[in-house]
Formats: sequence, C-alpha cells, structure tokens
Amino acid sequence: LPTATISAGGATTFCSGGNVVLTSSSGTSYLWSTGATTQSITVTTSGSYSVTVTNSSGCSATSTATTVTVNALPTATISAGGATTFCSGGNVVLTSSSGTSYLWSTGATTQSITVTTSGSYSVTVTNASGCSATSTATTVTVNPLPSITIGSVADVTIAATSFSIPYTVTSGTPTYYSVVAGTPAMSGFVNVGYTTPIPASPITVTIPASSSNVYSFNILFKDANTCVNTYNFSLNVTDASKGSSTITVTGSTSYTYNTSPQGPITSIKSGTTSSSTPGTGSSEAVTYSYAGTGTTTYGPSATLPTNVGTYKVTATLASDANYNGAVSPDFAFTINAASSAITVTGATTYTYSGSAQGPSTNTKTGSSEAVTYSYAGTGTTTYGPSAT
Repeated sequence: LPTATISAGGATTFCSGGNVVLTSSSGTSYLWSTGATTQSITVTTSGSYSVTVTNSSGCSATSTATTVTVNALPTATISAGGATTFCSGGNVVLTSSSGTSYLWSTGATTQSITVTTSGSYSVTVTNASGCSATSTATTVTVNPLPSITIGSVADVTIAATSFSIPYTVTSGTPTYYSVVAGTPAMSGFVNVGYTTPIPASPITVTIPASSSNVYSFNILFKDANTCVNTYNFSLNVTDASKGSSTITVTGSTSYTYNTSPQGPITSIKSGTTSSSTPGTGSSEAVTYSYAGTGTTTYGPSATLPTNVGTYKVTATLASDANYNGAVSPDFAFTINAASSAITVTGATTYTYSGSAQGPSTNTKTGSSEAVTYSYAGTGTTTYGPSAT
C-alpha cells in the first residue's frame, strides 16, 4: 500500500481570512475528503481533512485526518458617546466593541478614549483567540471658538446712561453678541440677548444710573457653528465726590504644571483723596478674574487655572464710602508643561518560543498619554524599527 500522510505548510489554527496548504504524500492519484484530486489543497475553513492516495499498482490508503481550526475575527466598531462635531473645549468619548485588547490609532490601549481634537480615529480589536480586526474610522470635527480681544472699557460716572465696549476680532467669524451682568451686578441692568449683526467697534450698551462701584459683565460672541466664547470685563462707575483708587496685579508670569491651581493672587493698590492728595485707595476686598488667552480656553473664572496654557488675570477693587473702585490692567502669565520621564522595565533575556516577545512594561512620571514602544535589532541583528 502507498504511504498516506498529510503535511501542513503552516499553522493549522489561524484566523479567518488566513489559510493553510495541506499536501499529501506522493502517489499517482489523490482524493481528498473535500473531493479535490490534487496533491495539495488550500484550506480556509475549519474541519477535518483526509486524503486517499493511490499508487501505480492501483493500491490505495487513507491518511489520518488533519484538523484545521479557523477562528473568527472580532467585531471592530466604534460608538460615540455624544456628537462627533462640537466646539473647542468640548469632547466626545469613543468606545470600542468588546475584545480582550485594544489599540487605537492614537496609541491608546483602553476600550474607551476621550477625544478633544479633530481627526479620524480607528481601533484594532483583538479577541481571546488572538485574532484582530480594525474598525472603520470615526471622524471627529472640533470647531474653533471665535477669538476676540476686548479693549479697555472706560470709566463712566454715576449719571451715565451707557458705556462702550471696544473689541477686535482676532479669528473666526462671530455673528451674534450678548451682554449679561456678572457679580457684582449693576442694579436695574437689563441683559442684552443675542443680537445680530454685531455693530462695528465699540459696542454701546445702555445702563441705568448707578451708585459708584466696579460692576462685572460678560460679553458673549457666537458664530454660525453655535460656538460661543465668553469674555469678562469690569465697568468702573465713579462718583466725583470720592477719591480715586488704583490697583495692579503682582506675581510671577511663569509657572510649571503641577496638577494644582496656580497663578498670581497678589496686588498692590493706592489712591488719591477727593482733595487730590495721596491716599490709601478703597479698603474693600480685591477679587481676581482668570481667563485663557490665545488658544487656551478657560474662564472667565474666579478660580485659578490648573492646565498648561496662556492666561490673563484682572484684579477688581470695589469702591467704599471714600474712594471709587478700580480695575487693574490685564496681567499675562503662562503655565508651562512639566517634564516627563519614562524607563522601560522587564527581562533582558528571553528564550525563543515561536511567539513575539520582549519588554512591554515601563515606569513613568508626568504625562498620562499612551505609551508606545519601538523595537529594533542591534549589532548583526536586522529588525525594525517596529512597534511589533
């Protein structure tokens, strides 16, 4: 009888989309369990495969079956936890379908990621069989906020019926504006709802006659994407029978990110009495308002900022019985990125096992972003650089 054996040209367990070539021992004719009559067959589906080999004498023998296992690919889809088009300062959580491990196009390896920047995001999902599939990309669009520079708002007297807000559009195309009272609010002031078109600078706002004090306002600019940027400013209403005050923010202009709120929190003040002699200025409390500048979205807020960016702070001194209040010039400061450090950990020696292996752990300080690895051969070893 002929010898009837099957040799596999590769692994007999693989993922859907792969294949293995099964080859029979030599004979003059072959009949596979699939009905094929060639010496070799290419197998793409799970099953048991045997072959009957016939020799030149017409004698036949049937091989032991070879089992092929084809594991299914995982489903790789992305679900968005909210709108994928939003304004700067927002975010959307993208979540992968279930698997045993995940690799996002960002390098992240968690099932969900929080996206704050425009781009196309995909994920490769691996299941318990080690089979992987990559999702269709999800596109996220982050629309910028309109950017405006608010000029210095001039003081007005207690009898004034309006004030002016000088402004310059630095980027974007705002189409609406609104002015609302802050804290402290001017008694009797009627908020200005969203209004279009926006008048040329300056914007004139109607106010009631008011007692002397420094009043807070917010002006909001909105564009066609409904993206809104808010700017805080103060209006100093003065009484000619009182002395004047001045206030200036003091402190560092540069900070390093440390996970805690930080920024200037001190100021110096002075004054001139109603008889034009040097004085102490108002004895009322000083408040601070912090806001992002440039591409930094923050505030306006009485709370110190935490994140890396460029900022400004304005100090406001309320009026008292003898002195008018005052508003400081803007004081610019920066929170700079802290340095990060990372060290690869793991064994320095491995034994060949037929599987990919090498260090894949680390210790780090600083950034919370994903860690990626690049492997390359050294000396006479040719390999990579590769993430695998």
